[in-house]
Amino acid sequence: MYETLLESGFLGLGAPSLSIEATAPFSLTSFALSLLLVFRTNTSYARWQEARSIWGGVTNRSRDIFRQALTFVPGNEPELVDMFKRWSIAYSKTLMCHLREEGDVKAELEARWASAAAQLLRTWRHQINIIVPWRPLYDLLHASLRSSKASYEGSAEEVWQELKPALQNLHTPTAQQALGWLSLFLPTHGLSQGEDGWNDRIADWMVLWESDAHNKFWRGQWMLMFAQVAKHDTQGLINWRPYMPRLFNQLQWAFQVPVGTASATPPFSSANSPVAMALFHGEVHTLATTAGKIIVYTLATTLSSPHTSGNPRLARSGSGKAPLQGQDPQGEDAPGVDVVLSQLEQLVDLLEQYFHPSNNGGWNKYLAKFVNSLCKHLNKRLAKEAAPPQGHISNGTGAVSGNGAVSCGRQHVSTETQRRVAQIILRMADKAQYSKDNTLAVAACSAFSQMAFIAPDLVLPLVQTRFQVALESVSATHQLVSAIHTFAICVRPLLLTGFAPNPDSAESGPVDAAEHKEAGAQAVAGAMMATLPGIDANDPRKTLACFRFYSVVLSSVGTLQSGPGSLPLYTEEWVEELLSRVFGILGNLEAPQTRSDHAAVQGNATSAASDSASFLLEGNSMFRPMMELLFARLPQDLQLHAIKQLARFVTTTTLASVTNETALICNAAAWAAPETGVELLLKPLLGKIEEEVKHDGTAGSGRMSKVGRMLL
Repeated sequence: MYETLLESGFLGLGAPSLSIEATAPFSLTSFALSLLLVFRTNTSYARWQEARSIWGGVTNRSRDIFRQALTFVPGNEPELVDMFKRWSIAYSKTLMCHLREEGDVKAELEARWASAAAQLLRTWRHQINIIVPWRPLYDLLHASLRSSKASYEGSAEEVWQELKPALQNLHTPTAQQALGWLSLFLPTHGLSQGEDGWNDRIADWMVLWESDAHNKFWRGQWMLMFAQVAKHDTQGLINWRPYMPRLFNQLQWAFQVPVGTASATPPFSSANSPVAMALFHGEVHTLATTAGKIIVYTLATTLSSPHTSGNPRLARSGSGKAPLQGQDPQGEDAPGVDVVLSQLEQLVDLLEQYFHPSNNGGWNKYLAKFVNSLCKHLNKRLAKEAAPPQGHISNGTGAVSGNGAVSCGRQHVSTETQRRVAQIILRMADKAQYSKDNTLAVAACSAFSQMAFIAPDLVLPLVQTRFQVALESVSATHQLVSAIHTFAICVRPLLLTGFAPNPDSAESGPVDAAEHKEAGAQAVAGAMMATLPGIDANDPRKTLACFRFYSVVLSSVGTLQSGPGSLPLYTEEWVEELLSRVFGILGNLEAPQTRSDHAAVQGNATSAASDSASFLLEGNSMFRPMMELLFARLPQDLQLHAIKQLARFVTTTTLASVTNETALICNAAAWAAPETGVELLLKPLLGKIEEEVKHDGTAGSGRMSKVGRMLL
């Protein structure tokens, strides 16, 4: 300001010019700032040290009080000991709330009691028979949002009518909050007891769901409600047929797959309510998972039925509108047509290309969850339908005891429908088996395994063919790991049902179950011999896949003895080759070029190299279960031969880097045959330790021998 006035002539001609360097203010104040920071740091540390000392003293006094209380209480009064224990814990919690400015003992206790009650209900929800009133919980949470009051008497209709007005205006955050409350409190179990009025509610819900297709929270909550309703509609009270095209149109949004050059996500979306997301974040499920649940529980509900054709309440198909897919021009349901299956096939026609290994993207995780959800809920529904009926509903005529509602009864999933669903799932799993995305590949392998129990004649020949092609392939060796894993998880259905050795002849003649089982056992035995070359120290993934395969086979059979009902396996040759290759891997890992620190091994017995585990002991490795099962399943003569071979390897090989792995094999052999293990393994190893002690004792060496570390 001074220089500006001087240049403008306001200060006169004799006024001097002043110049200050830019760094001068910082030079003048830096020393004071540094002293201030030092003083504040010292003060803060002193306060922290004081608080630490005080808290340590409080902790010590608490221990002293509890110790003296235990001394004071007689030994025949455990109730007093438990009381002192609880008071000691309460003292620390009370002190915490007292020291905090915002501490509230009442709120802390309420939170802990609520957590304990939630854990109790979550753990024993199927074993306890209690009625929990919803009104106190609703009022407590409702007051936190400062919304209007509501009343509830236990009916789904009253809950719906209470929250319905708030759902009409989608431009307010109250709509999303009301939807969260509706999804949380609506009792859909009334459907299984014949509660009426659900068709009208489903019609209103469908309109509300379609009103905001670009809000993830909105779509997710409505999809979750539809899934719960479909699951509990065990009597077929709801006529799903008119809504199937619109329902599957909404389900397509769950996968976020791109079409052409378009983005996988919509170009615009409505914002989520922060309050709704904070309150109902735990209720937000993956849309693809919920989509699979809806599809499974609406299967066989869109077939024509004499009850739906004569009941206008159940046959709401939108009169005055164009006929929907699966209906004739008069609006009657086409007999024998399951609209869900046709819609599912159309959906898979759209999604199938995105399962291909070359088509990777952010949608892979949604596709994997969709496949997992289809398999999971299909198995749950089939298991529920196979279980004996429970409850008081049923006379086979559609009459329901209760409120007089008339139901067509949800039909069970027929064998033909199961096969069609399995074929649809196999279309997706077939493409995704060799996906570069590990989550999608694992989901595909799991789908093969689960569908093998539902439609073994469709799955098992495909799995066997894929395994043979991957085994013989030269240019695509990376597929062998996935093929072995898929074959491994299908071993049990292969041994239970088998498959037709000649599919063409099986279609024309009667099914020979014994011949199919024999073919399955031969396929498993052949795979066990064919995968032995896959045990390679230079390819850990393939080696671990082979070990997993052997573990599954050994856990699925009784023993490896020859005879009727056993595997047609050359057991002696297989065991000999397996142990030889396992010992070869250990020798390769023991080689100096494979050690992480060869020099440390030579000079320090407790080095990191000797304590570190190889890929054989990784978290996902089945090496240990395989060795334990192997020695346990061997016949006595072959078991003795295997232990002798192991003893010869242990006593003649230096084991600095693979001590843990070798000790694991010895432990498995000792558990399977304790007396033989002591005689052939323990005594020779103890003899070697004694020799090393005599040899090294004169030199005063304090290191532990390699054999000693292995025994420990």
